[in-house]
Amino acid sequence: DDLGTMALEENKLDEAQYQVDYAFGLGSDFPETYQLQTKIHLRKGEYDKAVSSYLQSIEEGGEDAMDIPLLDSLLEKSPEYTTIGLELMKKARPGTITWPYLQCQAAGWMNNKLKASDYMQELIDENPSVSFFYLYQAQLYRDLNQFDKALEMIQKALDLDSTNADAFIYEVYSDIYLVMDSIEPAMIQIRKALAINPQNASYYRGLARLYAMKDDYTHAAAL
Repeated sequence: DDLGTMALEENKLDEAQYQVDYAFGLGSDFPETYQLQTKIHLRKGEYDKAVSSYLQSIEEGGEDAMDIPLLDSLLEKSPEYTTIGLELMKKARPGTITWPYLQCQAAGWMNNKLKASDYMQELIDENPSVSFFYLYQAQLYRDLNQFDKALEMIQKALDLDSTNADAFIYEVYSDIYLVMDSIEPAMIQIRKALAINPQNASYYRGLARLYAMKDDYTHAAAL
């Protein structure tokens, strides 16, 4: 699998597939091999095959083998995302982190943000020290126009990551204020994102947009 992963990273898809086929030929039933096969199918745009390989990885490895980042990539790129989500929910064990996460995702796909928020709250209650869950909940509350709750959630995410905050937290923070038409607080937060990640061009565009909303086109143009 290591050789296949290295080949995939170099975009040598035929070599990566050869290594996977070799592993399967030796009788490998490790979930990691199926996950690598999933990534190869995704890279080739073979979404149905990617779904099949991912489900097989869960079949072989159970709940503990569920790769959430790979799942997100699969669901983002596959036109059959709702069906995949339902299939995976059947395989997930109630009471685990993945179960409400998948429920939340499925509700979000169906544009039922209120239900998604309920599922995410279940995750937060069971895992109160995971900052990502508060960040996700803040975005859901933002979409529901529940701005006080959104700001409360984003602040909790920051409190948990106060010494190692990711720029994306401040990006979301700024976006919440932007939706509220609170331009000055939005600018403060996007500048914090820029301070952490000054290479991100989208942050400069966001700050320029905020200046333009204040009719300050001189500063907007300077960015």
